[in-house]
Amino acid sequence: MPRALLLFSEGLDSMLAGLLLRYQGVEVIAVRFITPFFGWHLKENPAPFENKIKELGFSKGLVKDITEEFLEILKNSKHGYGCLANPCIDCKILALKLAKEMLAQVSADFIATGEVLGERPMSQNRQALELIEKESSTKGILLRPLSAKLLPETEVEKRGLVDRSRLLAIKGRKRTEQLRLAKEYGIKEIPTPAGGCLLTDPVIGQRTLEILKRGFPLTPDTLKLLVLGRHYIEENSWLVLGRNEEENKKIVTIANGKFPSFTLSEPAPILALIQGEVEEAKLFEVLVSRSKKARLALSEGKEVSLLKGYTTMVVALLTDFGTKDHYIGVVKGKILCGLDPSKYPVFVDITHEIPPQDVLKGALALFFAYKYFPKGTIFLCVVDPGVGTERRAIILQTVEHTFVGPDNGLFTFIIKNEPIKAYFEIDKEKVLEPPYSSTFHARDLFAPAVARLIKGEDLRSFAKELSKDELIVLSLPEVVETEDGLLVPVIDVDRFGNLITALHQSACQRKFRVLVNDKEVPFVPSYGYAEKGELIALFGSEGFLEIAVKEGSAYERLSFPKVKIAWID
Repeated sequence: MPRALLLFSEGLDSMLAGLLLRYQGVEVIAVRFITPFFGWHLKENPAPFENKIKELGFSKGLVKDITEEFLEILKNSKHGYGCLANPCIDCKILALKLAKEMLAQVSADFIATGEVLGERPMSQNRQALELIEKESSTKGILLRPLSAKLLPETEVEKRGLVDRSRLLAIKGRKRTEQLRLAKEYGIKEIPTPAGGCLLTDPVIGQRTLEILKRGFPLTPDTLKLLVLGRHYIEENSWLVLGRNEEENKKIVTIANGKFPSFTLSEPAPILALIQGEVEEAKLFEVLVSRSKKARLALSEGKEVSLLKGYTTMVVALLTDFGTKDHYIGVVKGKILCGLDPSKYPVFVDITHEIPPQDVLKGALALFFAYKYFPKGTIFLCVVDPGVGTERRAIILQTVEHTFVGPDNGLFTFIIKNEPIKAYFEIDKEKVLEPPYSSTFHARDLFAPAVARLIKGEDLRSFAKELSKDELIVLSLPEVVETEDGLLVPVIDVDRFGNLITALHQSACQRKFRVLVNDKEVPFVPSYGYAEKGELIALFGSEGFLEIAVKEGSAYERLSFPKVKIAWID
């Protein structure tokens, strides 16, 4: 069976070119060349590409980063720029040269592209196609199936590797024939006909031309920054600011000791100084101009200061490991091993004294604690009686926080009380590294996942999305309404022996009495209002009704009593 190496752009033309060959019995291997200007979303998450290759029936898909090679033609374009800063002819020549080098590696007989004669005025006119073929030294091994009948017969056709009569004669910018073929081949999602290269974007393209004009350094890292954020380019300096949290994380990851970075003591973007020296007063001015909270603080007479570097990530840990053994220290060490020292987080231990395998106790402790942590905190929570089984390892993202741990009900109260942006299952095959243990997923699975989150990696590169309905939520005892009040279950016991119930003070908008085992107990504002040894009721620090004994243990005295709220008419 003949084998073709297809230059795959994710556009409709390259899909159709591959399908034309596949339906002629040609095995198709698709390669997607990527740089920060095109296809970069596949760098960390190649799944969409892999899924599309499978859907199209191609035998294999390859993603290849060509940033280093592309840099040279961007800085020194032999054939000039097309739209804005796009060196389109040089780019096609480069892609074909690289594909030619790959032919032997993948045992392919020829190269195929989705080019259409006359579709793009600069790079797909007849003269340009001939030039590209000549300078890439691919004459005889390059086939353009969509326009083949309008072009000279190739060696590929002469050798009988493909049937020329079954190739096409499409030309021009209309897509009528492509859309007809897409329907015939059952392609449901039609990609837009845009060029797909960010160098043709009015903002990014013009920005790149400005950088080229000034001779500022173009490196793989500065290319990544070129496509992010707001840029301030002056005669001798170049700054970039993130426009949102996602861009701030990416800028921090790229800058990472290579470029000075700054922010403010009030919430503000991350600023990276890519080129030149800029006075701190100027950096402060730029950051304040993009921070409403900083401007508000200054207007109120508060002090706002310039911070070098960036805010350190907080990782909060909750487990049933205890502190006598080495386990929790190992988990922290494993996280650090996956990071550059500049990204070491601040660890906060919520508790490691959850009773062994008590998932409900862990869920309650997390619920009572998480809201007091700063935005961006990652919570690593492990109370995991099902470790080593088929139970899922999950990541939940709320508006402000990220939660990592087993899918066993540990995040019940987060799921019930927080708007969740996304649910993910960690792909064990992409995270576990041998040798690993089936009994210590906190170290071997969850800790590496946390390290990847800190580094700013795309979650989809090592996890797959879930729906809320797929997650395990604990069945909890609930408050039950009666004719004259409420029956209130006890759901937790703290270390002082206080009995914490499921009743929140927000549900008590009427006057009431508290009955414990059918006997009324005093309701007090705090423990100090009771006598030593007195049984009392009060709303605790989290707003839930508690039954307590002043300087004693309600649990030791009562175990799990019947608690009732009686309304007072």
